[in-house]
Order: sequence, then C-alpha cells, then structure tokens
Amino acid sequence: MTDRIDERLLAELGIADARLVDAEPLAWPESDVGAASGLGAAVTLAMLAAGARTAPVAHPGLAEAGLTAAYAIDAPRLLELASEGPITVRASPDGADAVLQSPEHPNVAWLDLARSGPVAVTTSRLTLLVVPGEKGLLLREVVPPDAPLEAPLADWLASCSDPWLVEQIRPLARDGWSAAVAAGMLARLVEPRHLGDDRLTALVAGRVDPELARPRQWARSLSPAARATLERRAVERAQALLSPLVALEPRIDDDAPDWPAEWVALCRSRDDLEGVTILLHEAGRGERLEAALAPVDDLGRRVAAGVPLRQVPRDERLRRAALNDPDAWWGLAR
Repeated sequence: MTDRIDERLLAELGIADARLVDAEPLAWPESDVGAASGLGAAVTLAMLAAGARTAPVAHPGLAEAGLTAAYAIDAPRLLELASEGPITVRASPDGADAVLQSPEHPNVAWLDLARSGPVAVTTSRLTLLVVPGEKGLLLREVVPPDAPLEAPLADWLASCSDPWLVEQIRPLARDGWSAAVAAGMLARLVEPRHLGDDRLTALVAGRVDPELARPRQWARSLSPAARATLERRAVERAQALLSPLVALEPRIDDDAPDWPAEWVALCRSRDDLEGVTILLHEAGRGERLEAALAPVDDLGRRVAAGVPLRQVPRDERLRRAALNDPDAWWGLAR
C-alpha cells in the first residue's frame, strides 16, 4: 500500500472535505526502522487481538484523541488502539483486511500498518488520519467543515429578566461563536435579585427555571457536528490565551499604564470559555477543552497572584464571575 494522500483516497476514507492539521511524526521502533515489508512470520492481527506481547506507544496526537496504543514487540507495525468509547476505523478498499475489530470490543481496534495504507480513526473526541511511511507514522487531525451554530438569542433576550445582561449580550448575535458565548453567559451570570422571590423559591425547591434552562437545553439540542465545532473553536481560543498571558506577566506593576485593560480583556476571554465549558458538558463533550484550559489556568492563577487589584478597573462581568465561582482566577470579587 502507498502512503500517498490524494483526493480519491480521502474520499474513500470519508474525509474529502476536511482540513488536515500537521503533526509531529511518530517513528517506528528502532528494531523495525527500514523494514518496509511484511510482518513477523509468527505474528498476525488475530494473534495481536488474542494477546501477543506489546509495548506502549506515546504521541500527543493519540492522547488528544483519547487513544492509548501499543505495538506488537515481534511485529512493530501491528498496532493496537484502545479508547474509553467506541473506535471507528476507515480504510480504503485495498486495506480493509488490514483492520480488525470485534463487535464484542468496540473500544479496541487492531491495525496492520504494513498493509493498511492510510486509515481514518475516529473517537468521541476527534478523527485522526494515520499515515504509515518508511520511517514511521504521520498522525494528522482531521478537521471537518464547521457546522452552523445558531441560537435563538432574540427570544432569550425578550424573556431575560436581567437588564445588564441583556445589554451585554445584545451585540453578540454577529456569528455562531458569539451566540455560544452569549448562551454561556445566560446560563450562569443572571443575578438572582432579578429573578424575583417566587422564582428563587422555586429554584431552592429544585424546580427548573425556564429562563435559566433555555441555553442548556439549546446545547443539548445541538447536532454532533455542531457540538464538535463548538468544542474545536473553544479549544483554539483556549490555546490562544497562553501567549498573551505569558507576555503580560512581566509587565504587571503599578507604573505600567496599559496592563490593567489587557488583564481585564484576558479575564473576559477566559470567562467566555467558562460559559462554553458548561454548555459542552450539557452536550456531553468538553474533555478537549478542559485539557486545553489546564495550562491556561495554571498560568492564570500564577499571574493573578501578582495583580494589584487596586489598579484594575471595576468590571461587572468579572464581579459576577467571582460570585459564580470564588476560585476563578479571572474573577474580580470587589
């Protein structure tokens, strides 16, 4: 099988319209470098599935997809993939017999990468294009076209009881991401004093408040493609927060005039992602976003510890964020 990627092969793998994200290659084990053909005579896919000796394989792309991997020690181009949820493997017709999956074990797949050619591996998190070559594997994330994200913001705003929140959200109807940010704000930043005594009593009694529930219901109604799009966009924005946080940290002091506004903007961007995190949890997703936010929050907590709050302008959004979560480093409780 060739490792060349062309439009015909991408169509056979069901990813013709997708964008492929480059990744670092994964070298074959040293004992197998240059062994371009054939399997070890004693090892087959069936034997691998039955428990042949294996060694673990680590790669960021596999971890991002929620996959663990191991290769057969006696035939390193036999690969076992496992995940917490079902795995779908698509190969071209010429390589279909080089993939083994059992209905009894949908969370495991066995690949003969000496014969399979490129394969598309899909988990609940994402799809990887696995391309075997002479020196190793190339794992590329498959990014499908964005699905539309449309929220009935006008209806939500018409019933919103919080005037400040209405004014904050009204400008956010310009695109799908902004609509998702607005939904996250509506889900968590409504001030209780605007709900009224009867509604507060009902909430304390455990009854669902329609106004507060609508954004969460919207998240649960999203199609799988829209949920994936929302998480992918959120992950990109989480990753984009690291560099400005790193750049801002050494500039935070009493004499620098411009850092407070930048700090507030970064905190607001982090709060955007907190609301989207809640929506993704409602939709049964969010693991990738949580992983992307972990280094951001580690750095954010460190930077926040050195922020002189007397220099930071009052911000209602961040005050509410702090009331909602006192441990949020981006919240300003004052």
